[in-house]
Amino acid sequence: MVSYSDIQGGWLGSGSQNIDADPLFVDPDSADFRLQAGSPCIDAGHNWLVSPDTADLDDDGDTTELTPLDLDGNPRFADDAATADTGCGVPAPVDMGAYEYQGDPAPVELVLGDLNGDAVVGINDLLILLSAWGLCSEDCCLADLNLDGNIGINDLLTLLAGWS
Repeated sequence: MVSYSDIQGGWLGSGSQNIDADPLFVDPDSADFRLQAGSPCIDAGHNWLVSPDTADLDDDGDTTELTPLDLDGNPRFADDAATADTGCGVPAPVDMGAYEYQGDPAPVELVLGDLNGDAVVGINDLLILLSAWGLCSEDCCLADLNLDGNIGINDLLTLLAGWS
């Protein structure tokens, strides 16, 4: 499954929220695949598709947070106020691709299961998940932690595993 990606020529396979648009790379002929201002890939990814920081790239001792740095070592989650958020995530949706357009860095670390964006997986997140139980009826379904289109026991177990 391919989701929240910019794919030249489109994608006929399974997945959702894919686009077929010029990503506006800075200089692709010189292998500079960072995004320019106005790129449709800015704030258009899904936070739950970012892997956990198991290598502790930012040396903060937290390997449960989502990978906090992009390929350049810049903050992975930054909001560009000039770009409408078309992705899925709080407090800032990740950009599509390996590089994050550097707007305002997210004010908190992002953790899988933090549904309200307060950097803590706790009772409020549990209540959000339980209130959304069942099939996802919207494009951005944050409580669907395993991205299977259904909020159920596996999402609950993932949330509980990240409980702070």
